Amino acid sequence: EDGKVCSAGGLCANSVCVAYGKPRLFSKHFGGTSDDQWHGVVATEDLGALLVGYTESGAKGGRDGWVVRIDRAGTQKWQHKVADNAKDSLLGITRLPQYAVAVGWTTANNQRDARAIAIAADGTKVWEKTVKSAADDVAHAVVAGLNDGVVAVGRAGENPMIMGFSKVGDVSKKVIDAKHKGALVSAWPLPAGALAAAGTYTVDGKGTDCALVFAQPNGTIVATKLLGGTGNERCSDVVGHQSGYALVGSEPFGGDKTRMTLWRVDSAGGLVFKRTWSDYPPSEGLAAAPTLGGGLQLGGRSFLNAQDMRVMHVNDFGQVDYAYNYGPGGFQEVRDIAVLPDGGMYVVGVDNYGGKGGYDGWVMRLDAWGYESCYESGGCADTTYSSCADTNPCTRDLCTQKKGCYHP
Repeated sequence: EDGKVCSAGGLCANSVCVAYGKPRLFSKHFGGTSDDQWHGVVATEDLGALLVGYTESGAKGGRDGWVVRIDRAGTQKWQHKVADNAKDSLLGITRLPQYAVAVGWTTANNQRDARAIAIAADGTKVWEKTVKSAADDVAHAVVAGLNDGVVAVGRAGENPMIMGFSKVGDVSKKVIDAKHKGALVSAWPLPAGALAAAGTYTVDGKGTDCALVFAQPNGTIVATKLLGGTGNERCSDVVGHQSGYALVGSEPFGGDKTRMTLWRVDSAGGLVFKRTWSDYPPSEGLAAAPTLGGGLQLGGRSFLNAQDMRVMHVNDFGQVDYAYNYGPGGFQEVRDIAVLPDGGMYVVGVDNYGGKGGYDGWVMRLDAWGYESCYESGGCADTTYSSCADTNPCTRDLCTQKKGCYHP
């Protein structure tokens, strides 16, 4: 990527052949003059990514579900639009060996139906399934299931829902939790096709709690754990962490304000600890991802400059290693995070300030310390490769004055 010569078959990094090559950190907007947003991201084997969301710029039905494939430098390789006469949106995505599957919703008769679509590596559609229902159904997230199928979570009307799709798109199960009101918005796959899922449930018709659900391979819910107090707690993401799980969301404070909240639970859903941050400015957690060296990468929004993207890393005990806000003004927020083998990450979301107009899909590739470039860290604007220091987060492996930070 630096234009220099490396040995045949190798990837170049400042004339040095390394395992993954030299990543180009970047911040890019996608979309046109109308509203366009990213909701999910999954990394690809070549350190690129698949982005999912929706676009209203030139949309056939007013809003089209949208999948974009980018390479490691953020260059678009292809796009796939769910372009019919209805409004559509894609909210989550997972990768299988043979293709990727995205889920979301489509409109019909003034209500939404859950939708899943499988996309091949070249961007062509493998199969597509819309699940008709009398209720307003939305599929929020999807993970790999048994026999090359997938499992989606969401809601059916007012109730949480778990739905399975076979490898050819047939609906293999649909379980509606009639005992609770709310929605499941995130899922984490467990061994032998079981599932952990998280969302926000209404409690006694009053406030809301963060909910953690365990389900069998057939979708049967075997346990529901509610995490919350007397206010309106909300959960946006769940990931496996150590021998249990980590859930990120928000809890209320100071009247109508919220603050980013992390719940760490054991394998049975028992609370190990809870951490909250940012009494000022108010904030909300929306995404989480385990990191390779331990700890968690968290994302969300902070109400500092109107509303900013919030990116932070915490250790296994919830102590903050770093926290940064991205956004010069307007409205920005993190919707999803994908951690890469080099320790860096893709962060996706939405921005209405730095793009072409309306809301734009925003994707950043950051290093393991949350930096987009050496200049951003303020630590090595004049540092050359020969004086890189592993103790300096900005110059851990390679740094050049003109091109910024790179990590093989």
